[in-house]
Parts: sequence; structure tokens; C-alpha cells
Amino acid sequence: LHLCRARGTSSLYTVNRPFVDRFPDASRFDVQAERCIPIRSLDGVVGDPAIGSPKWIDFVKVDTQGSELDILLGARKTLGSQVVAVEVEVEFARLYESQPVFRDVDAFMVECGFTLFKLRRQEWVKRCFETRPEWTAGQLVFGDVLYLRDPLSREARWNPQNSRQAEALVLMAILYDLHDFAW
Repeated sequence: LHLCRARGTSSLYTVNRPFVDRFPDASRFDVQAERCIPIRSLDGVVGDPAIGSPKWIDFVKVDTQGSELDILLGARKTLGSQVVAVEVEVEFARLYESQPVFRDVDAFMVECGFTLFKLRRQEWVKRCFETRPEWTAGQLVFGDVLYLRDPLSREARWNPQNSRQAEALVLMAILYDLHDFAW
């Protein structure tokens, strides 16, 4: 784990210095220390009696500074059998070397039978405009995306396994202001 000056920018991936240095406050990505940490897949954790994980997982949120797809790949079984909604941070530009970007995450989620419903974007203004950021739209760098199961989608071919799963899907849609979908 690369521990950066701003801990929220720490990542399992190495910082892409040429990219982040284009923007103000790039020093927040300065690596202060590195740690070896044990990791396990979500599929390996779910059902492990030593951990006491919940019996059922309806919703997954992943924001891990570039390793989101790695985590989702390690949750394939759980995503396929239980989860009805996933919120995941995605990058449109590589903040970290060799990290997967949105198109990789999106392809995987579609393969798992999820449909993209929402996108909250974050643009960054380059250093040359930091005193006048209102003069430019900036570059789309990352965002949070919401994927839901869509029982009406022919491509997804998904039906709730039980009423609890259907209720969880409706609740997640309402929580994300997708009232038309919930209806």
C-alpha cells in the first residue's frame, strides 16, 4: 500500500506522477511510506464464520483509489448471486499507473448483468488555470457511478430471487432518487 501525504489518495497502485503533476496540490499524492498488507477477496470473506459477515449483501460500495475493478473481480460470485446495487468510484484518467479505468469497470459490470444508472463526475482544472478555474471546464478525471440490476432489461436477463431482493432493489432506487425506476 502506497501511503500518500493525503491519506485519501493512498493506493495499492503507484501514483502516475506525470499526470497528477499537471494539477494544483499534486503534493497530496507524495508517497510517505509503503506497507505490505494482507488482502482477501470479498467472495473469500463472505460466509467465513471467523469473520461473521452478513448473511446477505444487497449493496456494495467501492472507493479504493484505482483498485476497484480488482475488488469487483474478487466479488464475482457475490455480485452474481446477491447484490442488486453497486456504487463504485471510477477514473477516466489514470491517476495511478496501470490502473483500470471506467471502460474496464463498466465492461465488467455489464458482463455481470448490471446496468449503469447514475454518474457523478469530477473534473480537475490544470495548474495553469488554478487562479481562474471558472474560465475552463477542466478535465474529467473521476466520478462515482451507480449500477443496478434491471429486471426489465432484456440484455441483463435478471429476475429477483425472492421478495427480499426485489425490495432491496426498490429501496436502493428510492435512496438514489430513481423514483421512476422504483415505480
